[in-house]
Amino acid sequence: MPSIEKTATLEAPPPRINRDESRSDSNWKELDLLRGWAAFLMIANHIAVHCPAVETSSFVGWMAFLGSMAPVMFFTITGLGYGVQSEARRPRSWSQVLPKIGILLVADSLMWLWPGRVIGLDFLGFIALSMLLLEFVRGRRHSGKLAILLCVLDFSVRFVLGPLWKSKMGEPGTGLGFWLGVTSLTGFSYSPSPWLVYPLLGYATGRLAARQRPWLTQNPTRAMMAILSWAVVMGAPAAYIFAKGGVLFRYGTMSIAFFLLSLAFLGLSLAASLLLGRASILDRFTLSGIRSLAIVPIHYLYRDLLDVIAPPIGSAPAYLLATAAGVVLSFMASDWVRRGCDRLRTTPRRDRLILVIWLAVACCVCVAATGKSVLFPVWSLRWTGQILLCLLLGANLPSRRPAPDPAAT
Repeated sequence: MPSIEKTATLEAPPPRINRDESRSDSNWKELDLLRGWAAFLMIANHIAVHCPAVETSSFVGWMAFLGSMAPVMFFTITGLGYGVQSEARRPRSWSQVLPKIGILLVADSLMWLWPGRVIGLDFLGFIALSMLLLEFVRGRRHSGKLAILLCVLDFSVRFVLGPLWKSKMGEPGTGLGFWLGVTSLTGFSYSPSPWLVYPLLGYATGRLAARQRPWLTQNPTRAMMAILSWAVVMGAPAAYIFAKGGVLFRYGTMSIAFFLLSLAFLGLSLAASLLLGRASILDRFTLSGIRSLAIVPIHYLYRDLLDVIAPPIGSAPAYLLATAAGVVLSFMASDWVRRGCDRLRTTPRRDRLILVIWLAVACCVCVAATGKSVLFPVWSLRWTGQILLCLLLGANLPSRRPAPDPAAT
């Protein structure tokens, strides 16, 4: 006759870890809200710098500057996503990661590929390289500490080693200067130093937040005060440097004042996401990962269409109207892309459709490389190709299937 312990075991198996439940823990609404905020900044910036009003309206000029924080936000959010997932998921195999990185690099080429230019790196390409670095970091022991160490190293390369090299040994060569972050390189929008600080810092922060999630849920006010303190500590020296004549500049090479201000801006954004992340009224302004990537080509397409069908934006009210319309249309269209990804994953003709999409993308890349198009403007095919690549990226994501019932097995 079985003992009481054995009977209990037969009737009620011990609980097992449900992978899907652990994965759901990595779905933070605050992250989706941060993506929405970053997308708004990107749209506001690209419309502002593309219209004549940026030269005549101080408001549009300030919006252009505020929007220049968009890549800071996106790169940090990439790290935050990796950080919170590192506590809930095992590291993925390279066979899962490399196709996504490849798709992002092809999509990135459509931003810088022009006749005579065969190498470059822009926004999506830097995200791909950040993913490559974060996959390496996530697979190491004490990955959070390693990320912080690499942050300090990357910061030191740009703001210690780079200036020291220039003062002691003169102007470095173009390639070395680019890696040190003190020289711009044609076709490359983001140098490794100090831009890699943002995904690495995001990873360390996301990993810490995932481990302390119960505390964050129970003590949101204390968490916000700690983050705001960080913002003050970073923002105060930035304000001092600016008051002493320092510049707030990030294009090509980044100034120390902008770097410190960007860290303060990140703190303010994180604190706001904790405060507003659970407000249902903001659900329409949240974005999943694939939607935030889809907005990149969608808003470029909107901006270029605006140049064709609308008069030049010469005033602040016209800028506000164009930006509001761009945000609404881009968010709506990104949701259509997400739905297309869902259908592509489940359609029985998935492989054939993926082949057709790749052929269409190849045509877009060829047009971008030659700069010649018979039927449509070259810019429209560039952004169309990127949207198609977002569909392929979404099709590469795992399907959401219900977890098997352990008792049934």
